Amino acid sequence: MKWFPESVIRFRIVIIVSVALITIFLAIGLTRVVINSDLISYLDTEDSTVQLFNHIGEQYGGNNIIMVAVEGEDIFTHEALTVIRDITESCHTVSGVMSVTSLTDILDMRDTEYGLEIKRLINKNDIPTDNLELEALREYTLGREMYAGKIISHDGRITLITIRTHPDADDAELVTGIRSNVERLRNGYSVYYGGLPVQVQEIGGLLTEDIVRLIPIVVLIVVFVLFLGFRSLRAVTLPLGVVLISTVWTLGAMGWFGVELSMVSNITPIVLVAVGSAYGIHFVAKYREDTNRKIGNVEGTKLALKDVGIPILLTGVTTLIGFLSLAIGGSLLTAIADFGLFTAIGVGVATLLSVTLLPAIFSLLPVSAAAQRTGKRIVPKSWLGRFEAGLVLRGKVPILLVAGILTIIGLIRIPDLETEVNMLEYFPEDSEIRTTSNLLKDRFASALPFQVIINGDIRDPLVLKQMLKVEKYIQALPEVESTQSLADLIAELNYIITGRWAIPETRYQVTNLLFLLEGEETLSRLVNDDYNEALIHAQFSSLNTKAILSASEQIGSYLESELNTTLTRIEYDLLSIDEQEIVRDYQLQDIAENICNDASNRELLIE
Repeated sequence: MKWFPESVIRFRIVIIVSVALITIFLAIGLTRVVINSDLISYLDTEDSTVQLFNHIGEQYGGNNIIMVAVEGEDIFTHEALTVIRDITESCHTVSGVMSVTSLTDILDMRDTEYGLEIKRLINKNDIPTDNLELEALREYTLGREMYAGKIISHDGRITLITIRTHPDADDAELVTGIRSNVERLRNGYSVYYGGLPVQVQEIGGLLTEDIVRLIPIVVLIVVFVLFLGFRSLRAVTLPLGVVLISTVWTLGAMGWFGVELSMVSNITPIVLVAVGSAYGIHFVAKYREDTNRKIGNVEGTKLALKDVGIPILLTGVTTLIGFLSLAIGGSLLTAIADFGLFTAIGVGVATLLSVTLLPAIFSLLPVSAAAQRTGKRIVPKSWLGRFEAGLVLRGKVPILLVAGILTIIGLIRIPDLETEVNMLEYFPEDSEIRTTSNLLKDRFASALPFQVIINGDIRDPLVLKQMLKVEKYIQALPEVESTQSLADLIAELNYIITGRWAIPETRYQVTNLLFLLEGEETLSRLVNDDYNEALIHAQFSSLNTKAILSASEQIGSYLESELNTTLTRIEYDLLSIDEQEIVRDYQLQDIAENICNDASNRELLIE
């Protein structure tokens, strides 16, 4: 490799100037770097689950939800309800908001002496002031399953304001606008913010804080280690300068190509400083070992580059391949692929600059006194070197034995590894994300929402019965806290009118009930305009990955086994006796399920 050191020395000025110009150009790209903390955007858009998720968000506005929890001694006071009303109205005015649901804006259905009455739970223009009215409102609201534990805590001290946003809205502007309105109107009540847009904003802030805090820390550690080993200003600043330049190139390239920093790739600069500094250290150590007054800076640079150039390149290439495997290994998370690709680029740049720019600069500088002293020694005399050499030479067997034992233990315990993607555990206990999440989990048993899509003729009683059957199965799972669908809304309306909590038997009856809900926002969140697709909304009560996967698998298996059928209308009189018997058995089973559902709604126990 004699030609390479000669070429570096011959073109050293060109190398230095070229690197400087490229660095200036790519440094401009740093101004274009954007931090993206939206976890959903890391997923492959071609994945069927991601497409389904996006479809639900676009059709029903169920993905980007901002939750504002308001806490007080008692929500059922004129003052508290007025604050809820004012916050609700102000949220409607924020650009990008689709709908707002709160105690003062939620639909209520009840049986009165005049029949079925559908109206708002609280008249926002006539909030009660009388204590008896407020107490009656409190008892009624906390006594309804559709409100207690869902929009108001069971003790009546915390209420939720749920804000659904347009999929293409600017989440940062939305959250900022809503926060501004709430803080202005909360009137001393405690408020907590939750939901994906809020989490995205807080994660973005935490990522920025991490970068600003961690880069100086890792730089100081590298400086300390380099100074401890070399005791020379140039031996510290030049290798560090190389990795900082490679970091600028990497992040600048991300900015120019429009690649955003993610929760994964935000550690790229820290990794580059920590890993990339090793290549320059190899060259500097060899240069200081070989250089003295007789050889001179140019010849010393050539000799050092000839000796360690290939090892540095091989070390860099192997590290580069390791990071690059994350990008070409088919990862479903674009954040991991981007991290692997650009960290590999950064490692490659650091390696290349360590065998080009660094030697070029050293060849122009006079040999330092520290390098001359090092060059006269064949064996390093530092206490660390002597200690390490003695430890390895005297403890060969114990070292191999301990390494072997630890390897065996590691291999045995690998199957015990568990996957956990509870992102909240990654944040400080006092962070807003953790505080709000714990509040929702403890007071509303709501940790993570999910939806099940039902396709079919949604006005058909048979389809609604199947939907209700699925919903009741989901609600019975221990990992699920609450559910909501058009089917149970129809059953609730039917109960108020007929006293029977069940799906009506005819399409005509279903259509009449749906007519009562026409134009309500609640309906648009449960079924599409064509009535050929509907949602079952549910809430996982825990963020434990194992529990969520278990429940998801059970739901998937149930849907495959119970709904993988075709519903057909039959003429009963045209059936044979045996066929009529089969139909009667099915009808009895259907009646039994309706009775169980009705009893469950009335909190009755059937043995």
